Amino acid sequence: MPELVFTKTISESLKQYCSLNHIKNAVVLCDSNTKLHCLPTLSEFNFPVIVCPAGEKSKSFEQVSFIVNQLIDLNADRQTHLINLGGGMVSDLGGFVASIYKRGIPFINIPTSLLGMVDAGIGGKTGIDFLNYKNIIGAFNHAKAIFISSEFLQTLPSEEFVSAWSEIVKTATVANLELFQTIENKTDIDEIIKQCALTKTKLVEMDFKDLNIRQLLNFGHTIGHALESYQLEINAPIHHGFAVAYGMLIELKVALQLETINKEEFNRIAALIKTKVAYEIEEEGLFDSYSKYLLGDKKNNDSNISFSLPKSIGNGQYQCKVSMDQLKNWKIEGII
Repeated sequence: MPELVFTKTISESLKQYCSLNHIKNAVVLCDSNTKLHCLPTLSEFNFPVIVCPAGEKSKSFEQVSFIVNQLIDLNADRQTHLINLGGGMVSDLGGFVASIYKRGIPFINIPTSLLGMVDAGIGGKTGIDFLNYKNIIGAFNHAKAIFISSEFLQTLPSEEFVSAWSEIVKTATVANLELFQTIENKTDIDEIIKQCALTKTKLVEMDFKDLNIRQLLNFGHTIGHALESYQLEINAPIHHGFAVAYGMLIELKVALQLETINKEEFNRIAALIKTKVAYEIEEEGLFDSYSKYLLGDKKNNDSNISFSLPKSIGNGQYQCKVSMDQLKNWKIEGII
């Protein structure tokens, strides 16, 4: 497992880590936004920098090729560390490149978004999109270390900050009752980030390859990823967090239909999602548009759709099977 470092001073903590681990060669990967707002934090290191365009479209073979070419030009060897400075896109893309360049080089994640700090930068899932399918090409590969600091949150656009709450609510809903209660009580953001990151880390330790209990963290993502894929298809990308929030609300209704959760807790979870991630999505005809992507979801292992759903707040279950016919009927009946 990677070293998880919670810090108020990224530069000082990274300097200490590099010294203790005798890291002499490193390259920073960032996007056009984090180059402007976050890279100055690492200015004293004078590491070479590779910059890719901001946005989900950079999770592509084109950008993988670009980054590999840059690493070759920089004479990066197998001891060179790739430092991924950015949100979920950068850690996904950079982690994947680190997995394949010279059959693998070490990498460090420094998530600069709330979503990256509580979810995307943790857990060793790396990957890119292909043919509009989210993360369909990738590898499991742990970062050597993950540095988490709320000092970067002040650089975030409000939509990036708000949408990320979906991942926090998700983790709390299926795996941590105390965290759910903490969110409801509006406790300090640093404490929420730490609780959420440690909860995900614990699940990853038990199931790194996502074969069983780690799948709890897919709550909201079966529908959410399908929606994201459709939005990429029509060239109108949506924030991952907003897609997951929509996905959780729909999947909560699936849980209610399967009787895995009672109405009281359904209402409590739905209320928290709507409070923390206030975002409206036009649903007219939407299911028919994204449903084709459901069958291509990585979690499916037969003709049914696999969901991870809450049983009660803080307690979930995975591999809940639902047929496409059931989903279509529930949609026709106005249930989901």
